[in-house]
Amino acid sequence: MGSNQKKNNASVVEVERKRLNQQKEEDSMVIKPEDATRVIMMLQQRLVRQRTFWAMRHAVTKDKLEEQIVFLENKLSSNVALW
Repeated sequence: MGSNQKKNNASVVEVERKRLNQQKEEDSMVIKPEDATRVIMMLQQRLVRQRTFWAMRHAVTKDKLEEQIVFLENKLSSNVALW
């Protein structure tokens, strides 16, 4: 019976060790409110920069396409191209 008792104690210790490790991991994932605020502000700044970049890229692409349309219209209306 002493051997069984040691096995039970060992399994209880192992279960408790696993529980404590899991609790420690969960606690390490919690951050301070100041750090959370800093992270949120950083993400907001990145979103603003990304949206600004997208808007500029859209404007440049639109200008390039409009210039290409004008060029092709001029090419089609040119008498040189017709003859």
